[in-house]
Amino acid sequence: MQETHSTLSCEDEWKKECDGDLLFSHGSSESKGVLIGFTKNLDITIDQTSNDKSGRILISDVTVNSIKYTLINLYNANTEQEQINTLNSLKDHLLKHKNIEERLPILMGDLNFIFDIELDALGGNPKLKNRTIASFTSIQDKLDISDIFRIRFPNAKRFTFRQKLKTHGIIHRRLDYIFISNTLQEYVNKVEVLPSILSDHSPVLVSLSESKENYRGKGLWKFNNSLLENQQ
Repeated sequence: MQETHSTLSCEDEWKKECDGDLLFSHGSSESKGVLIGFTKNLDITIDQTSNDKSGRILISDVTVNSIKYTLINLYNANTEQEQINTLNSLKDHLLKHKNIEERLPILMGDLNFIFDIELDALGGNPKLKNRTIASFTSIQDKLDISDIFRIRFPNAKRFTFRQKLKTHGIIHRRLDYIFISNTLQEYVNKVEVLPSILSDHSPVLVSLSESKENYRGKGLWKFNNSLLENQQ
């Protein structure tokens, strides 16, 4: 969850209303705040959690059915320099998590920037924040994660944010993402942008199948055909 506007004072009350575990990175009652929640019937062990104390970054190492994940909830800033500062903070926090290379990372959240003007924007005067993109790409390469929506729908225009401006009318942007470990790509069975209710952002959904019958045996290698789109 993004922009929870949560504070330490509401943490106990929210946990009472929820049937599962909640992890917080509090902002203020008027801004920021991110949350990761787990349903009560999920067999999960929370190994390590860290946050940035300002409601933008929340990282949790968890184990589900003996599979180790690193979940990263990121609510990025708005201006390019602030975004770079936030991403640098994310890099610092990731260093605190031991043996992260042995886990399967999933990074999700509102990045507040786009990667492609043609596919990720409609209306207004969109511009690429190249310095931000470069900083995020270094994290993406380090974690070996990919934008699973763009892999499954390479030419689709599906936006997650809408806003009405006096000067440009209604603008649409794809700002909300789920990046998953490349190891998990073959286990993804659903990628969706869901309808928005009472919010200017739409929720995004990725569903993973962990059925043992889907696991590959020794000696079989599956080529990731999205590599064919990389000219280098």
